[in-house]
Amino acid sequence: MLNIPRYKIAFLFFDMMIISIGIIIANYSVLNNSGLSALDQLHNLIELLFKLILYSSLILFVFRNSDLYKINVILNRKLHLQKLAAALIKLLFVTLFVLFLLNIFIDKNLIDCVLNLALLSISLLLLRIYLFTNLYRLLSRKLLRNNILLVGTGNFSKIISAEYLINNSLPINIIGILFDKNNEKNEFISGINYLGSISKLNEIVRSKKIDEIIISFEDNDYSTILEKLDELDDLDICIRLASEKFEIINEKISPETYYEVPLLSIHSSKPSKKLKRFLLYKRIFDLFFASIGIIILSPLYLITFLIIRLTSKGPAIYAQERVGMCGKTFKFYKFRSMTIDESDDVKRKNDMIKFIKTNQEGNDEFKVINENRITKVGKFIRKTSIDELPQLFNVIKGDMSLVGPRPCLPYEYENYKSWQKRRLQVLPGCTGFWQIFGRNKVSFLDSTIMDIYYTYVMSPINDIEYIIKTLPAMIFAKGK
Repeated sequence: MLNIPRYKIAFLFFDMMIISIGIIIANYSVLNNSGLSALDQLHNLIELLFKLILYSSLILFVFRNSDLYKINVILNRKLHLQKLAAALIKLLFVTLFVLFLLNIFIDKNLIDCVLNLALLSISLLLLRIYLFTNLYRLLSRKLLRNNILLVGTGNFSKIISAEYLINNSLPINIIGILFDKNNEKNEFISGINYLGSISKLNEIVRSKKIDEIIISFEDNDYSTILEKLDELDDLDICIRLASEKFEIINEKISPETYYEVPLLSIHSSKPSKKLKRFLLYKRIFDLFFASIGIIILSPLYLITFLIIRLTSKGPAIYAQERVGMCGKTFKFYKFRSMTIDESDDVKRKNDMIKFIKTNQEGNDEFKVINENRITKVGKFIRKTSIDELPQLFNVIKGDMSLVGPRPCLPYEYENYKSWQKRRLQVLPGCTGFWQIFGRNKVSFLDSTIMDIYYTYVMSPINDIEYIIKTLPAMIFAKGK
């Protein structure tokens, strides 16, 4: 599990304190009613606890999604205020929607209580900017600082070091840097302690009580960077990557920054005990929600099936061989959106192989699709991703997950470079990072990087977030 920096814990504590105060004040008149029986008072206390848990969970999810725990946002008052205002509006609607789903809109008094709570929370949460930020600045001078270890002498390491030495306005303390002198081209900036070669990493992390590692290598290829990340698998600390090779990720997710340097937080992707436990939870989550999805969407399945059969020749659903986790093949289900033409399939295969080989270095070409073969119905179901819905049955079978990298065709997999095959070291998904942030508007190289990045940041919270963000892409027809 990724360790949380001290400054994030501090603001998390501030927010929890504000929410608790808001809920208690909003319910004061109810709690202070001495005329209630002991049973009714117990009922009110349970209701208060439920509200505290529900509202805290919602606000933490919304705030996290709104970048309100990133240090560059916390310390920039204007940006902090903008993001906080947007988050509070989002929070109000999300809270009311969740309460509506839970059927606890019983009477007007409850509605008034919720609205009062929302208004009170808005007033109190402004303390984040005008009180807690200043308090944080005082605490960060000693109590909230993270011990940072730099690994590699890439340009981003040099920028962070230079800014740190000139004016350290962040809650960090750079302990030193590790790099292999024989492999690094440039001398590192003076003023930062050289602690030895990268082979001493584990020893330095333990002896220096390192809280966070920032990796920035000079002119390394993807394969080398990923191998370096694998070497850090056993370290239970915060690991961040600063690399121009992952610029597409920086463009899509607005990562946390130190001195304007984008830093990607990296989780372990190897089969550790914690990951195995997460994969078990992920499988239970997949089975539950895929089953519900199939039941709820059954009328749409039937309508789509009939329309396809009535408007074009061929089966409504076709099964195609795809490559899944660790190179294992499986039958992949989709609603048919194109006319059947085996000769064109051969041409597409050749074009796709050529496309992969020429696009592995990041050419700005898109997917190889013969637009003339797409049916009128197919255009709509592709735009709205309805053609993907049969994949819920793949999830039930265990071939896919609700969230993960996209499965590829066998001939595509055969033409991947070895590092690109990492995108399928986990179960492929119905949706994922690439589908949400890229769709068909990124190059082959970028889509590969986005899929591989997901394997390093898998978490229950991220999966829920990606599923939620998939819905607008379907509703507003942002598909291929």
